[in-house]
Amino acid sequence: AAAGRFRMQDVVIPLPGGCSLLPENGVRDVIMSQLERDGLSLEALATGGGQRDHRLPGGYRPVLAHPGDVQWRMVRYSDDKAPLLASDGDALEGRAAPDGPGDGPHSALIIHFTLGVCCYATMCLRELCHCSSKELQNPGCRPPAAAAEAQ
Repeated sequence: AAAGRFRMQDVVIPLPGGCSLLPENGVRDVIMSQLERDGLSLEALATGGGQRDHRLPGGYRPVLAHPGDVQWRMVRYSDDKAPLLASDGDALEGRAAPDGPGDGPHSALIIHFTLGVCCYATMCLRELCHCSSKELQNPGCRPPAAAAEAQ
């Protein structure tokens, strides 16, 4: 491909199956090696071993995706237990949205964005925060830069 002709968002990884084409490069070698280790073949994925419901068509996943409709705002709050936003459950059950955050000693970042099919919000937040998925699971997590500055 000519330099500048494609963007990183144009690069896809094939998902093995009956309808996907594998590239003639190292990616194909890795996929074929893994299938062999698992006792599978492209033909077995395409035919499902004779079981119609077991057929896998394959497909393609983008290597990189950008979120759309990104909005964010910083809010201050006092009560650690009070919700800052209405949940989907609140909306479905007709509950009123919580009172908006006000002044307080704590701050929170509220982010709204949309992602395409098979994209994960967790990964988007991980990249945004520059910390690992495990660190995001820990409410006391601080990104590496913030931890270094605190010492």
